[in-house]
Amino acid sequence: MLADTFKQLKRDVSTVVMAVLGHPPSPLVQRTTRRPHASPMDPHTTLGRRLRIDAIVRETADTVSLVLADPSGAPIDFLPGQFFTLIVPVEGELLRRAYSASCRPGELDGRVRVSVKRIEGGRVSSRLTSEQTRVGDVLTVLGPSGSFVPAPATTERHLLLIAGGSGITPMMAIAKTLLASEPNTRISLLFGNRAENDIPFRAELEALEQEAMDASGGARFTVRHVLSDPPADWAFGKGLLSREVLEGELGPLLTGKPKAIFVCGPEPMMVAVRETLVAKGIDPASVHEERFASPKAPAKAPTGAVEVTITVNGRTKRALQRVDQTLLEVGLEAGLDMPFSCAMGGCGACKVHVSSGETTQEGSALTDAERRDGFVLACVDRALGPCAIAVQK
Repeated sequence: MLADTFKQLKRDVSTVVMAVLGHPPSPLVQRTTRRPHASPMDPHTTLGRRLRIDAIVRETADTVSLVLADPSGAPIDFLPGQFFTLIVPVEGELLRRAYSASCRPGELDGRVRVSVKRIEGGRVSSRLTSEQTRVGDVLTVLGPSGSFVPAPATTERHLLLIAGGSGITPMMAIAKTLLASEPNTRISLLFGNRAENDIPFRAELEALEQEAMDASGGARFTVRHVLSDPPADWAFGKGLLSREVLEGELGPLLTGKPKAIFVCGPEPMMVAVRETLVAKGIDPASVHEERFASPKAPAKAPTGAVEVTITVNGRTKRALQRVDQTLLEVGLEAGLDMPFSCAMGGCGACKVHVSSGETTQEGSALTDAERRDGFVLACVDRALGPCAIAVQK
């Protein structure tokens, strides 16, 4: 059961890392039974779902797509726009990072494609985009998670997608799904990158444009590329997706009166998009944003073990939180049915209410109003002293 999930997770990682370094465990150490095709990438934990890398596709010099499959053959279900949390062992630690599905559900015979862009100093992205990651490796995966998902429609509508860099990944899943399932939906994509060689999925996007035609031969999918470092003969948009550039680029796209706007990319771009749309009178309720941030060290941290009282479905338990534990880990270790999905503070599935005490206030999935009402994210928050929390359904 989930009660020992995180405890087992931490116990096993040191064994795996030592094995990778060429130091197998002592024959006197009790070992967990391993699957026949376990690999050094596999942290061997009961947390989440273990998926095998079936294929690795290099999209650009710093972006790869990993095609993941369940070794049992069971399909991997998700909605377009959702993400998966990959748990990756790096230098003795199990690190969690969120990556969006970049294919439509069912496109790859029950498998899923997630795409990873290497970022400077990124410990997980550097590992996943390097030769250290190979076909056949096994990853522990949580999810799918997230609500960056367009509502289905049967009537005619226009959607506007605005992506910067790796923000294209959920847009690929959204565009592919809706173009295949909704003949009355029209989609415009504004896509910013640095240089021409940095455009991921360029061939796929061109193919989608050619394939997506309505009954009269009109285009149902159009792509407008913008490059900050374009070649001399570049015929599309130029510059960063700053407010100044967006003022010009969004004008023609907004005349189509999009029903909804989906935005994903670097934070400065997203701020500029938000400000530009507000200035143009777009209803904020029609704008949907997706952002990912790597977990950061909290401003405050517990200095010792503290008592936590947790209530789930009318069942209350008291437990000690160790310095290295989150509230979610404490609850699972105590045998409580704690809800969670992404386990990195990005989806809100683990939201709990704090009735007394103080926590570290981490994660990005809560609104300001939820914070004021006393809610925190159990998967990343830690109690700073005696604390009482409750799962509210």
